[in-house]
Amino acid sequence: MYSTSSEDIKVEIYKGDEGMKSSWRDMIKEGKPVYGYGVRGQLREKLPIFAEQWTRDMKTNKTPYYGIYTKKGNLPKYYTEVKYVSEELSSPVATFIYADKININIWEPTLIAIVIKSKLVAFMFKKHFDLLWKIAKP
Repeated sequence: MYSTSSEDIKVEIYKGDEGMKSSWRDMIKEGKPVYGYGVRGQLREKLPIFAEQWTRDMKTNKTPYYGIYTKKGNLPKYYTEVKYVSEELSSPVATFIYADKININIWEPTLIAIVIKSKLVAFMFKKHFDLLWKIAKP
């Protein structure tokens, strides 16, 4: 059971390359650990130059990043820790939790990021991440 709260929930939708970049810059701006799942390197695939810049900025800011990937590949050495789940869970959607926000990325057929700002929703998504983290393999 959850008690209701008077918390305002904010939702922002970002579209296209520039929208996706804006949503990812917010992770850097917040400066809190980032937890991602459903990841298979989509940012590096779709926006490779920006991906390098983002990784550099995360490293510079010493922002921890924990990722649950569905595909092994050549990952940046910066990432704090990465684990893997079956490729059967691969999807054109990836989810990132940071601060009191959730960034849901839809990579195909069009780049769309949905950012939800809510302490309760972020808490619940983080619980899902923690469950996946327990079953994921190094």
